[in-house]
Amino acid sequence: PFGSNLALWSLAYEWWLYLLFPLMVLAARSRAWREQCLLALLAAGIFWLLGPRGRWLSLAWFVGALVAQRRAAPGARGLPGPRLLPWLGLVAALAAKPYLASSFPLLAMPVIVGATVGVLWGEAGRADPLPAFAVQLGSSSYTLYAIHMPLAILALTVVSGPFLQEPGPTRWLAVFGLTGGLLLFAQGWWWLFERRTDSLRQALTRRRPLS
Repeated sequence: PFGSNLALWSLAYEWWLYLLFPLMVLAARSRAWREQCLLALLAAGIFWLLGPRGRWLSLAWFVGALVAQRRAAPGARGLPGPRLLPWLGLVAALAAKPYLASSFPLLAMPVIVGATVGVLWGEAGRADPLPAFAVQLGSSSYTLYAIHMPLAILALTVVSGPFLQEPGPTRWLAVFGLTGGLLLFAQGWWWLFERRTDSLRQALTRRRPLS
């Protein structure tokens, strides 16, 4: 009912999660039982309002919040072992996603979330920064998230053919070409609209520290 850009519409779930999370934190920190009951009731109402899909998607959001808190903690250390290992795990999880989604749909998201957590946790406390291209991809990830679906549908409509249905090198070349095109387009869109987001956020934080 919301059109083809489901990724963009999922931001509606995220809005409610931005309300749910502080309610849960305040309820946990409050010492007045009446206040705790009221906050817990409001949080339960929002959690019910999210519906089954929203509650399932909230798993990834809350895990991300916990990982961010862990990474910001003083003295945070990454996972032991080779730095490349968690990244290989994430690549393997993303490659397996189509098969998991078709055969084990309930396992697809937990596997992706777990692999992503492994990468983020592994990078916590690293003295050496990520390469510049990785930082840039991270900066434009929101732009890519918001616009990739209609662009992918348009591109697949333009280049549709039997070669996309049959496994083989031609199909992989088409997939990699489409992915590269989406990334390049997102970079341009980010430069036009999102490149000053961090500086604006920092300015607002300086003016209103409690925000």
